[in-house]
Amino acid sequence: MADGASVGVISLDLVIKNKVQEQLDKISASIQNGFSKPVEQAEKAVENAMDKTTKAIDKGFGSASEIAQKSMQEAVEKAMAEYDKLGKKAQEAA
Repeated sequence: MADGASVGVISLDLVIKNKVQEQLDKISASIQNGFSKPVEQAEKAVENAMDKTTKAIDKGFGSASEIAQKSMQEAVEKAMAEYDKLGKKAQEAA
């Protein structure tokens, strides 16, 4: 009978270990899922922020380029107007 009790204990021990392992596996899966979703959300948030920043920088450089080009065009137009005035004065003086 001592052998029967020993086998019963081993059987019970195996059942308990099996159940504990299943619970640990479930907990592990739950933890992994719990971490993966916030990490994915954080990755998306960072990606969106970087996209917005890149677009803003591109827009800023585009605006700066347009402003510089307009400024240069205005400066050339003013210079040409002054040149024309000087040309007219030179003709009148001659």
